[in-house]
Amino acid sequence: MKKTCLLCAKTFEAKRSDAFFCSNECKNKANYEKKRVRLKQIEQSQTDVPHQSTHIEKKATVNAQITLKGSLSIYEVRAEIEKAESKITDLDNRKKELNEKSIDLNRQIADINRKIRMIAQLSINLLKRRVELSDEQLYNLHLNKEYKKAKQDGEEYAHNKIITFHDGKTPNKCRLSIEEFRMKLADALERKNEELKSMDEDAEVLIKELSLIQYEIKKNGDDVRFQQSRILKYESVLLSV
Repeated sequence: MKKTCLLCAKTFEAKRSDAFFCSNECKNKANYEKKRVRLKQIEQSQTDVPHQSTHIEKKATVNAQITLKGSLSIYEVRAEIEKAESKITDLDNRKKELNEKSIDLNRQIADINRKIRMIAQLSINLLKRRVELSDEQLYNLHLNKEYKKAKQDGEEYAHNKIITFHDGKTPNKCRLSIEEFRMKLADALERKNEELKSMDEDAEVLIKELSLIQYEIKKNGDDVRFQQSRILKYESVLLSV
């Protein structure tokens, strides 16, 4: 059945007829606010005797890592609640900073990975294909200026300017320029591989930094829940008066 959450007014599919909240989060917030109202009522009852040394005897109870023993005045308990609330505010602000940094790191990592793919798929693959060309193909495609110009100008018989290497032997007049070009290709390929390696290392550093931030975000959430449990515990002590 569909119901409307009593806290956030969101419509939700209720599995039980006595369900009044869309989630445990809303249910917990509602209970928290109910206790806060009760706390204010207790504090209001103390306003007629503001300097009264009223003390709350606390039961020795362990809950959410908190041990309550001895006695505290109602004002001391309230101070502890405010301290926990202030801590939660600081934690929430820190969480916002961490989330923003996490988003920025994810963007940087995505940019690096995109560049890595471009270098690997375009530059390196292109250089490798040129290295694999035969001397004849390499010369005519990249070093034969007359053929390249005729082809660029759209000459009908541009192919007549192609130099054929008979029996697969490289003519002496072409050998030096081909060797120099192959050396340039090898140097360019080495530089691209080094660039790729450097980017991989940069990405690894960012990934480690992101992992630390994600761990801190998780710890931040644990700390918030701990402070919330402290507030609920202190308020439960007040409500038991």
